[in-house]
Amino acid sequence: MVAGVTTIPTALTTGRHWRRVLGASRTLATGLMSGRATRRVVLRKAFFDLAHQFTPVVAVHSNGLTYYLNTADRVVSRETFAVGAFEEAVMAGALAELERHGHSLRGRTFVDIGANLGTSTIPAVARFGASHALAVEPEPTNYELLRCNILANGLEDQVTAVRAAVSDTAGTGQLGLSTWNSGDHRVWLPGDEALGGNPSGRSIIDVDLWRLDDLVAHLDVAWSSVGVVWVDCQGHEGHVLNGAPRLTESSVPVVSEYWPYGLRQGANLELFHSIVGQCYDRVIDARRLHAGGGATSLPAKEVSSLEASYPDRSFTDLILLKDRPVSP
Repeated sequence: MVAGVTTIPTALTTGRHWRRVLGASRTLATGLMSGRATRRVVLRKAFFDLAHQFTPVVAVHSNGLTYYLNTADRVVSRETFAVGAFEEAVMAGALAELERHGHSLRGRTFVDIGANLGTSTIPAVARFGASHALAVEPEPTNYELLRCNILANGLEDQVTAVRAAVSDTAGTGQLGLSTWNSGDHRVWLPGDEALGGNPSGRSIIDVDLWRLDDLVAHLDVAWSSVGVVWVDCQGHEGHVLNGAPRLTESSVPVVSEYWPYGLRQGANLELFHSIVGQCYDRVIDARRLHAGGGATSLPAKEVSSLEASYPDRSFTDLILLKDRPVSP
């Protein structure tokens, strides 16, 4: 009889990984002392933290949807594993608000810029009634998991995935990679402050750049068929809107992340304010709306006044609407 030998993965012998194991142990201890609902979430986070030592990917089945997740990702994947699709409740509230303003996603196309792992695209089609989705994601690992998640949920005939970044110029750009947050990869253009010295020491890869109007036309998607454009690209939102005059001239609503810190780093905070003020009539703070806060709506021309409400690295999502009818 030969005694079994337990092999300790090499990853567990490094200081960085031991710190993560210890962090998971503290999370586990917290979970064991919590109430039942909290304990479930905390224990799932601890499991996810430990899983990184053994596998690059885990799968979760939650509320009828399946996601393959990156165990190196401490934000989007971890939260999705613990509680379900990342910030789906905020998305549901924003789409319900759009319904109240006469903009239904049902039977229409969902355009997702910065699609990440698909945690907005997949619910849009599987849960919120979109007939089709265009999901655009530039980072290679995110893109591969996005494709896996489309297949895992049987949506390959309803979702078009494109590996690219969206900007106001076409060609080749650069993407600064985050090692721990799959939602914090950042598109950089010449002249961006972040590119000028790369103070965070990010790895940089080249990515294809498309103007949104050009990409939509290339894929034969008519703006008249689009229910909403969902934009979350870490401080590049001004450039995205600047490259989409046909979108901003149309009645199609936009839900865009508003992160003043990131927009300043990407040298397009004023550009974002200018386009929103000129092209839209009203902005609604989707996160404040979700939280039940007051003063969620204001004239689009006053959008710059929101900057003071989101200091440091805080952020929200803004619903951009037109009150006036627009001819097709």
